[in-house]
Amino acid sequence: MNIINTKIRDQIIISLDPIQDARGEAVQIYEKEAFLKVNINKNFSQDFLTNSTEKKTVRGLHFQTLPHPQAKLVRCQRGAILDISVDLRRSSPTYLQVSATNLKEDDWNLLYLPPGVAHGFITLIDNTQTTYKISGKYSPKHATGINWRDPTLNIDWKVNPSNAVLSEEDKNLPNFAEDKVYFP
Repeated sequence: MNIINTKIRDQIIISLDPIQDARGEAVQIYEKEAFLKVNINKNFSQDFLTNSTEKKTVRGLHFQTLPHPQAKLVRCQRGAILDISVDLRRSSPTYLQVSATNLKEDDWNLLYLPPGVAHGFITLIDNTQTTYKISGKYSPKHATGINWRDPTLNIDWKVNPSNAVLSEEDKNLPNFAEDKVYFP
């Protein structure tokens, strides 16, 4: 397991080392003790999977507010995505920084997002499948997000907005509010 730092504090890419032989590959995706060694001490309580049938499908930017913030461990299991994260922790030295990470089915990379970081992605290939391990419990009252086209964040999603595929909920997420403290 190799660790690659991203531009967001406490967010890392975990590059796994598969075992290869004539049959193909085998890799251990998650082992708690190994993750503790890289300071990921989260009690992951949910596994979540998305299937996106069309290229240019956008999901996000999502997060849960206090007192139910969530950490995520993301992997592209089939296809390819451009994963986008935004640090919303006001006390962080990387506050409001955006990180873009390419994840694809054959790279064996996981992206760890700490609590307080908004998350989204765009699919780069049809029929893309993404899996997440998520800490904490889902709380509809605290689940929210920021609009993917927010002018303050000005994220380059590498797609013409008229060609993007989004849910109605994601289309209607609010813009970033500079005077709002999302996370201390």
